[in-house]
Amino acid sequence: MSEAKVRQRQRQQEDERESDQDQDEQMMESAGDQGQEHEEEEEEEEEEEEEVDQALTLENRRKLRREYRAVQAELNENKSEWVKQSSDALRETLSKTNRLFEQVETSQEAYLDSKVLTSVAKLSVIKVNNMRLSGRSLDVKDFLHRVKRKLDVKQIQLGRQAIVDEEDEQRRDLEWNQLAGLVATCGFRAPSLDFLYGPLAAEPKARKEGKRNAVRINKDASTLLKPQQLQQDDIEKQENETAKSVQTIHKILKKLGSKNFFEFAINPDSFGQSVENIFYISFLVRDGSVAIDIDEDGQPMLVNMTKDNPEEEEEGQPKKQQKQHIIELTHEMYNNPLLHSNHSNHQMPVETTTIVVLGASGDLAFKKTYPALFGLYANNYLPQNVQIVGYARSAIALADFQSRVSSKIKTDQPEKLEAFLKVCTYVSGKYDDAKSFQQLHYFIVGLEEST
Repeated sequence: MSEAKVRQRQRQQEDERESDQDQDEQMMESAGDQGQEHEEEEEEEEEEEEEVDQALTLENRRKLRREYRAVQAELNENKSEWVKQSSDALRETLSKTNRLFEQVETSQEAYLDSKVLTSVAKLSVIKVNNMRLSGRSLDVKDFLHRVKRKLDVKQIQLGRQAIVDEEDEQRRDLEWNQLAGLVATCGFRAPSLDFLYGPLAAEPKARKEGKRNAVRINKDASTLLKPQQLQQDDIEKQENETAKSVQTIHKILKKLGSKNFFEFAINPDSFGQSVENIFYISFLVRDGSVAIDIDEDGQPMLVNMTKDNPEEEEEGQPKKQQKQHIIELTHEMYNNPLLHSNHSNHQMPVETTTIVVLGASGDLAFKKTYPALFGLYANNYLPQNVQIVGYARSAIALADFQSRVSSKIKTDQPEKLEAFLKVCTYVSGKYDDAKSFQQLHYFIVGLEEST
């Protein structure tokens, strides 16, 4: 019986210890939960305080900006009043700005402060320039001259009535101590000492040229393309082409006889061609082959002055002195409906103009170059017979190329776009190969001859 009681007592003690441990664990868990809840509450309170502080700081900054802008507006409105000698507003504004600057914490408010100070400084300069002493304006040279005479040692010893030579006056010493005594009454701070750092005569350092670290590429001179030098033959060729165009126009005028100047020169479909026609006609007028006369209606007429048979011209007659006039033709004049009203029968030959677009397969050409060319074409700013040749390395079919061009052009004129695509062609080739450019040249020549 005693052993059974002992075992029962041990079991009861073990149960009590287990229950005590369970209670301790529950108390620790509840305490941990309470501590965690307390920490969360503290974090929420801190976040709320930070939000309140941020809101207050933002509101203070906005208020500070409004005050700075109000001061600036007041400066702009009262310029004429504040530059007067009787006004003390600039000093009050400066004091107010100094008080506001104590609250500045960011660069935006500092910018407003510097802007106000700049305005105050400018008005202060104007106020000083307007200052009058004894009814006279302040003259800086006269003021310095009087200060110099006031501090002159010999002038002080001899008295104010002494006559002083100007050259001697420049060499005399000045009594700076007297100036110090006069200025000392204007301030209440003890004078401080300043030091000069470094030598008085500093020689400027020679600038060192930095060495480039770029890798130098050795290229074969035989493969490099050099710019073509303009030779005398090229100039003569260009002059011959101009002479041929002038002769062609003269032949047409001979067949037509007397012709209205505007009806003969103005091309209703091309502003550029009209300018070229007037240019060629000026050569005929200069050489005396063509004259400009005024008919009964006041219209300028082109008259052929050369005879069909040169032998019929009188010999020994001095050649009359010709006058050449400059005619101005602007887009506004060209677009005037009166200029095109009776000039539909244009007789002048129209030459082909070719525009080459290098890098035509790139995004820049499709997005920028070709839309710009279409704008000129749609407004009739390009010559009438114009051909636009695209050149790039990529091998693209003409249909695909024109499709890509049309996809980047936004317009409400489909007929103009269709006509523009017809004058757009494409040639592929290399940029560092002379044969490719020669093929491009042959292509352009064939294109111009066919049109």
